[in-house]
Amino acid sequence: MKILSYIFICICVVSSTAYSLDTKDVSVSGHYLGFFNGIFQDNRTGSDAKRVGFDFAANVDIEWMLSPEFSGIVQFQGGAGGGALGHSGPGVVVTDLNLVYHPNDRPYTFTMGSFDMPFGMGTGDLTNNADSFNNSFILNSLMYSALGGTVGSLNTLGVMGSHVCGIKNLTVAITNGTDESATNADGNIAVAASLQTPPSFEHLQFSANYLASNDENTSGTSGLATNLRAWLFDAQWDVGKFTLKGYVGGLEFDDSAAGSADNVNVWMGEIKRSHGLFYIAGQVSGWIPEDNSGNGLGMSADLLNPGLGITQGGTGILTDQDVTRYQIALGHHCSENMIASITYFVDDYAIQGADTSGGMFAINGRF
Repeated sequence: MKILSYIFICICVVSSTAYSLDTKDVSVSGHYLGFFNGIFQDNRTGSDAKRVGFDFAANVDIEWMLSPEFSGIVQFQGGAGGGALGHSGPGVVVTDLNLVYHPNDRPYTFTMGSFDMPFGMGTGDLTNNADSFNNSFILNSLMYSALGGTVGSLNTLGVMGSHVCGIKNLTVAITNGTDESATNADGNIAVAASLQTPPSFEHLQFSANYLASNDENTSGTSGLATNLRAWLFDAQWDVGKFTLKGYVGGLEFDDSAAGSADNVNVWMGEIKRSHGLFYIAGQVSGWIPEDNSGNGLGMSADLLNPGLGITQGGTGILTDQDVTRYQIALGHHCSENMIASITYFVDDYAIQGADTSGGMFAINGRF
């Protein structure tokens, strides 16, 4: 019934839009992700639920041209729900919903509505519910998993402007913050800025990014609920059949408690080798809290667990410890619009015996 409701909503939106716009100005696209996963945790007890099974998710995008300089998009996300990776479902939610102003022969654009927070070049490569086409793996790296979810992105609500000038692309967003809704009870405004270079020698790109979002007193049902400040430097190099990616950065989860250790250093390195319709890729990402003693004392109360380790046998995951995620994937482009992949991962918790590993076989299609 959930899938039928999903289809019905999309048909209604497309039908109502078609009355006010010429059909050539409206397009419908989307993604489907079906996979089987098995996730195993070292400290699991016999009474804890297993994380083995099939899961499914879907995205539907409806885009329209209001004029040669204005366009809009609304994205619906849904899925079976209740899965181990955090896909949307069983209901249908609206994620991206915005209007874009892109004046002809001008080097800037403005976006108004909900969109992904511009924080690093990796934002465009994340697995976003059913869309993993730009990600060599199913799981996102640890930093992006903490900010937006293992298979999601940090969505926000506000305005965003981009300007291309010479050797740089500057993007600035002013938003409600990490609470992914119109709820902004504390009245605080978040600011994100990203400065990116275009591909230069051998398609080498760099970007520098900053994010400040004080949501410590938010009353919303989503978001990070902390006074977050973050910086990030990342790079991507496409050379021949190889793609290299990496980032280093720092995040501050300020809980306003005197003497608490609020900072986390993050890093990631990735390599991908393409061969015809096949690819093989490996990635390592790290999460290093300022207080990584593992004694459960002294760290920020707002600190997150970025990995897939969960409470087992009544014991939760300590947040004051280093976490490292290892991923390797083999993929095959079955067609222009379909990819089959196998991913194996390990989340290594440095102190607690909660190392989590597993694999997933996935089929990702788009239309």
